[in-house]
Amino acid sequence: MNHQAVPIEISATLEYSIEQLLALYNDVFSEHSPANFFLSFEWISNWLICAKHKPELITFSVNNKIIGFVFVGVRKTALGEVFYLNQSGNEQDDQIWIEYNDVICRERHQNCRSALLNYIAEKPNCFQFIGINTIVEQWSTKPWSLWSNQSVSGFSVQISDKSSDAHFSKNTKSQISRSSSFIKKEYGEIEVTWLGASHIDAALNEMAETHIHQWGKHEYGSGFTNPKFVNFHKTLLQQGITNSTHIAKFTAGEHSLGYLYFFTRGKKVYFYLSAINYQNENNKYKPGLVMHKLALAHFKSLGYTEYDFLAGHARYKTSLSNHEYLLFSVKLYLNKWYYWPIKQLVNLKRLIKARFSKDA
Repeated sequence: MNHQAVPIEISATLEYSIEQLLALYNDVFSEHSPANFFLSFEWISNWLICAKHKPELITFSVNNKIIGFVFVGVRKTALGEVFYLNQSGNEQDDQIWIEYNDVICRERHQNCRSALLNYIAEKPNCFQFIGINTIVEQWSTKPWSLWSNQSVSGFSVQISDKSSDAHFSKNTKSQISRSSSFIKKEYGEIEVTWLGASHIDAALNEMAETHIHQWGKHEYGSGFTNPKFVNFHKTLLQQGITNSTHIAKFTAGEHSLGYLYFFTRGKKVYFYLSAINYQNENNKYKPGLVMHKLALAHFKSLGYTEYDFLAGHARYKTSLSNHEYLLFSVKLYLNKWYYWPIKQLVNLKRLIKARFSKDA
């Protein structure tokens, strides 16, 4: 059956349970789980449990058979209501940052995207739709106009059959070798421990201390200062440790180098978060590079074929990866005449701000 030619029926509710959510996943994906961990039952169900502001569940059906669903949060503003793709619209809830964001459906049913936008456009007081870190660039459809579209690079390693580090440049290999030698001489042999369920609480406490020290004064701060972020990952780890969630602790003698935190799905590894001890200021001390090299070798030995650093530019990602991709954060506004001049004023303000920043 060609679902593209058949009208999509939409229903929406705020009354749903985790058990009903699991049934939805079973209906849509049958024996096949979503390839994307960030749209999996594990991620979405734990986000919903931890979120204070409950998003609306929207389901898509064809001939009374559910083909997809999505969660949409809403926030009221002076200009109207803003709708968020798989986010609640509350900053604390959404610091549990989603990537590879999309409607939750099988690949052949991606026309659910336009059905979603048509549905939201009919909402009273609708103003804007926001989808962060989406897989595709083009979300716009007839009732909407583009407010902004920002792309961000993501980096990954397509692991070769020969070696997990075969693609490293000569300079990267030299830095890793030099750092490994320095760490061993300074502290002792480097060891990696893949933690089990009984070590989660202690690991999260140590990770929090290190991460807050490193990122606490950063523009976006550390998620570990947000109880919702901590509770989300604690629950996620308790449910999936060694199965779909993994924490590696790296030590050299009595010295803690830090932690790496991963998700896995199929043959793919997602590197989500690090908490690295950078107290040694010697320029030979590059524990992050050493830790990722060891983690890459570990996952290759288990048969994984892709190691994804996720979105965001960083020197270590470009040094260690061999593939670059894009994720898109889109903002659309409802195509009404009185929103257009507001959009132009926003553009003007952005240009003036950029000009003054350049002059400064």
